[in-house]
Amino acid sequence: MTALVSFLVSLLGIAIAVCVLFYRVYLTRRKNKYSPFTEKLLRSPGYTLGQQLDKLKDDLIGPYLGIAFSPILLFAFYRTLNFTAFVVTTVIVIGLGAICLKRLLALFKDAQVLRLGLDGEVYTGQELNFLMRQGAWVFHDIPYQYGNIDHVVVSKGGIFVVETKAVRKPASGDGKRQSKVSVSGGKIYFPHHATQAPIEQAKRHAQHVRNYLLKKTGRQYPVTPVVALPGWYVSTEKTADYLVINPKRGGGLRAFVEKDIIPINDAEVAANHIEEFARSIQSKTDLNDPDAHKRYDFFLNRKREDDKM
Repeated sequence: MTALVSFLVSLLGIAIAVCVLFYRVYLTRRKNKYSPFTEKLLRSPGYTLGQQLDKLKDDLIGPYLGIAFSPILLFAFYRTLNFTAFVVTTVIVIGLGAICLKRLLALFKDAQVLRLGLDGEVYTGQELNFLMRQGAWVFHDIPYQYGNIDHVVVSKGGIFVVETKAVRKPASGDGKRQSKVSVSGGKIYFPHHATQAPIEQAKRHAQHVRNYLLKKTGRQYPVTPVVALPGWYVSTEKTADYLVINPKRGGGLRAFVEKDIIPINDAEVAANHIEEFARSIQSKTDLNDPDAHKRYDFFLNRKREDDKM
């Protein structure tokens, strides 16, 4: 009984904090005031990866608590169990702690991968935004049925579908970073490996955007697949039907967006159709609206909205 009481007391602080949170939300909704944002927000670079990283951080709480409470449980049972029962309990608690530790390490590894990808998309998105100075429309993290398109640049010089790949740089023998990439025959040759997957992925995204705009407008827009490699010096083919760029300050796209290939009015039509899916984030301030229960579940998460290109 003493062990159970000790465990429940240790959870009391968490329970109080959760109750206070829900009560605060309840009081705010009773004020009968609404969010000023009536239009959805544009998706930011790496929005989906950011959501996945937030969820992963929530998943980390369980293993953290499991490891943290293991010594507390052992101490609580120490004075209430005989030797044999205590040994059995110790083995069980240590086993559960080992499982939690293994899970924690796996989640941490996944978090490192997500963080690298998120930083890559944010960096590329911010650099591509410089193209707006040259009259381009730049959108980010467009959801569609096969995943997410990292970035779409619409201009009178064409439409560019950009897939970002953040790749860590290996060290050379003298300890310096290797930063050169070559592209040939549809493959990207890094110092430590070669791959064609990013180019193929960018082509699939570009084909989907091309088909979508054809369906919506009846016009065949020139859509070019692009792979962005932030931080790398890229030596690439000049005659390929795709581009591989370092996205700094717009990268190699600056030479294209000012060309006169698409009439400006047609480019604006394409941008408007893409914006329908780029502007799909509901303001979180409406969490406190009086009718927020219609849009959020019990745990204050927004109910799923399937709005994909």
